[in-house]
Parts: sequence; C-alpha cells; structure tokens
Amino acid sequence: MKGTGYFYCLFVLVTATWFTQQSDFPKLTGPYLGQKPPGMTPEVFAPGIVSTPEFREYSIFDFKDRLYASFRTATGAWGTPIDLSQRLNLPEGEMLPTLSPDRRYLFFCNRWDIYWVSAKIIDELRPTEARKGASR
Repeated sequence: MKGTGYFYCLFVLVTATWFTQQSDFPKLTGPYLGQKPPGMTPEVFAPGIVSTPEFREYSIFDFKDRLYASFRTATGAWGTPIDLSQRLNLPEGEMLPTLSPDRRYLFFCNRWDIYWVSAKIIDELRPTEARKGASR
C-alpha cells in the first residue's frame, strides 16, 4: 500500500512538472527521450536539456523524512544543508522533491499530499557566499 502511494505521488509530481514546461522546450520523443541507450558507464542524461548547468549550483533533496537545500560554495564544494522542512513548517515524511523545468516552482509530496511552492524560497535561503557565485 505504501509503495502505491509513493508511485502515485511521483506520478503526480512528474505530470505537474510536465504541464509547467515552457512552450519552446524541444520535443523529446522515442525511447530515452531521443538519447542513446545507456551503456555500462554512467553518463549525464540529456545534457543541455534535462541536465543543465543551472541545476548544479544547488541541490534539493529529502533525507530522513526532512526536505533540504544545499548550495555550492565558492570552492565548488557543497555547503551545509539547510532544513526546508523547518522553514516551510512541514511535518516529517518522505518528500520526493522536484523543480519545474522553468525553475519557478518546487513540487514535493508530504504525507500523501502534493505541495508546490515558489522556488524563490531557494534564493531566500541561499547563503551570502553562494549568492556571489550563483549564475542566475
């Protein structure tokens, strides 16, 4: 039952993200969205389309039923994670975060409900050191 709920949350998050895509986004069709099938060596998936440099300046993730943001420092290392769950007053639970392709919204599940919030929250939490190096 729990696995079905997670699948449902993930399906809704992916669908919501898909509907927020910009109209000028290239059409990705076929197996692996037009990318060559993966081999035995890990590769970046859809560079410039799905995997873009702007998504490398910070990371949104869940860990031990909390939602976190971590930012790159001036040295390129990851900074100390910031607890988004506390800032957004969320109860504990798996979050499954994802950003919309236009980076304007953060979607996540919490206790079987799906939430979204302006991604401006990410910039508000960005440490001063990380702001200086941000490419936005």
